[in-house]
Amino acid sequence: MAINREILAKSDIKVEVELKRSLIGKLDSKVKTLKALGLKRIGDRKIHVLNKSLQGMLNSVISMVLLSEVKNG
Repeated sequence: MAINREILAKSDIKVEVELKRSLIGKLDSKVKTLKALGLKRIGDRKIHVLNKSLQGMLNSVISMVLLSEVKNG
């Protein structure tokens, strides 16, 4: 998960967020955050532009997601 922290330190880049852990038994606030990110099931992926509000959302669910930087090519 150290890679997730390195990506969160950057800003204004495109990131792919993938749900890696189940929502079952998690706090309602975390479930709502993940649904706001567009992640419903394990393996769901969404691409977002990393800004301050998204960094805060990802920071609260960092242990449940995998982040990867999207290369413009």
